[in-house]
Amino acid sequence: MKFLEMNKGRLARLSIAFLVAALSVLVMQPQAMAQSQAVQIDLDRNADGIQSALEVTPSGGAAAIQGAVVVTGAISDTVGQYAIEVQASNDGGGDAVDCTMTTFADGEITSNLGSELCTANAFRKSRLFVSPEVQIGDDGVLTVFTFDVSLMIADGESVAFSFTSTATNPQFGITVNSQARTFGGTSSSMIETVGATVSTAGGGGTPTNTPTTPPATFTPAPDCEDTGYYILDSLGGRHDVGTNVVQITGPLYYGRDVARDMENVTMDPTGGPVADLAVLDSYGAVQFVENPGNAPAQMFYFPEGSDPACGYAVDVELTADSQGFWVLTEAGGIFRAGTAFSGGDPQLGNDAADLCATLNIPFGGGIPRDPNVGDDDVSPRGMISAVGFVVVEGSDAANPDGFVVLDSQGGHYIFDGAGNTLDDGVTNSILSGSTVYPFFPGLDIARDIELHPAKTNTAGLVIYDGWGGIHPVPVGFDLVNDPPLTQVAFLRNMEPAQTTTVGLPYIVAGFDNTGSTSGTVLDVDSIFRDIEFCATTSGDGVYVMDAYGAVFAFGNTRADANSVAPRFTGGPYFFPDKFARDLEPQTEVEPETTFAVDAN
Repeated sequence: MKFLEMNKGRLARLSIAFLVAALSVLVMQPQAMAQSQAVQIDLDRNADGIQSALEVTPSGGAAAIQGAVVVTGAISDTVGQYAIEVQASNDGGGDAVDCTMTTFADGEITSNLGSELCTANAFRKSRLFVSPEVQIGDDGVLTVFTFDVSLMIADGESVAFSFTSTATNPQFGITVNSQARTFGGTSSSMIETVGATVSTAGGGGTPTNTPTTPPATFTPAPDCEDTGYYILDSLGGRHDVGTNVVQITGPLYYGRDVARDMENVTMDPTGGPVADLAVLDSYGAVQFVENPGNAPAQMFYFPEGSDPACGYAVDVELTADSQGFWVLTEAGGIFRAGTAFSGGDPQLGNDAADLCATLNIPFGGGIPRDPNVGDDDVSPRGMISAVGFVVVEGSDAANPDGFVVLDSQGGHYIFDGAGNTLDDGVTNSILSGSTVYPFFPGLDIARDIELHPAKTNTAGLVIYDGWGGIHPVPVGFDLVNDPPLTQVAFLRNMEPAQTTTVGLPYIVAGFDNTGSTSGTVLDVDSIFRDIEFCATTSGDGVYVMDAYGAVFAFGNTRADANSVAPRFTGGPYFFPDKFARDLEPQTEVEPETTFAVDAN
């Protein structure tokens, strides 16, 4: 398994002629997408991928494991000095390592100063003062050191490998991107660790290294059933794209930059099917376009010039019945209306009584914010602020399973339905405090967060950055052993869900000219804005959109697997104005329902 978040084939060049002709930009060469780093134990370095489980046949009471400790991450991530101890214990918690037959060797990291040690229940290796740091590389995996460990293991036993935690011994850690990272414990600079297990098949004979899990099979998803999509511009205009998309008309138009988000309306107040659009403005008002009278009444509004305590509105999510909604504001406030609101204060409270106190973090703040980004940096907001959120509705919109709020540096905040912080959260889900999310210290670059259309705790979600990077969450699932967590697997473009060798546009320069007196760049002007899944519950494809309205596709939303073009043409293109605000795909409400269609 290649531990990549997206694919090996980011575009080496944009094949979209108008974009190349119109813009002077730098397009990244093919590379893996930035993702959260992890330290893993590979039990068989001679096999493809990272083997976290092995079944062996011991010979004479011993089994030889040829493995490695590896770091996974993005191409540009670097690894420096390290001190790593691996604990090994058998089923009874006893000794498991025969040090007389155990050896270690450097991986891709070397230095002139280091040490190694083996005991009956652990082995360790250190390499200090590594300069320069070593880049992870284009396969997303860097071998830190290798080991040939002879295990003392009996038939029917298993041995568990794990890392020594910081709480146990604070001397152990690793340097990633010049930042000291630790294993476990309570440090604010932790790194995810993934252990491993060796089990025996019993019997005796020649030792074998065979993965316990069979190769997964993968069936390509059918074409996305969307009939088209709508694009919202910042002035409030809607643009339908696709020859069979439902034409939604209405007088809603602001004529100035106040439109913030748009969502599909699929049901009317009687529960019948309908096709409509709900548009959010910066003052918090949610209006239905074609059927204004169907919009739920709301008890909150942030007038222009009022400088609301929670900031102005940035995102909206509709309930499944289209008769309620939640609105997110810049400072992290969540406001409710319709079936999402059961009375009392429309603003969601929490254990601190005010979600708005969560954000408004000045740039240049402390850990984990990049200390090199000073508070004098130029930003449209001046503060780290909320940019989007997802809602796991569950069975009761007035008491949803939880919320995930995303801020502009990629920080995430997980709350239950009442707004209380979920420190531990829901096991094996996006609402779990242990789920790994991407983070972008020093960059004001997080743009969008979208929940998979299945809309469950375990469905997974995706975070989109302004350079065009796609970050599926959770990143640590196993396609074979964790089937509930595979809905976003196609976004990692890895076996067995390998779909294409052609990635998506990824542009890191040309639009990031907002700097500061301290010389840092926040990338607030990077141009990618929105990501949306195919509207059907399979959700095996995405659309992404830049600020000019150009739309690109990945997965089953593509016209062709080897092209970034979606299946629909004729969309708006606002260059040189960055008017494009949001995209919403549209699919048939019911097969027997007939609508007027746009003939363009």
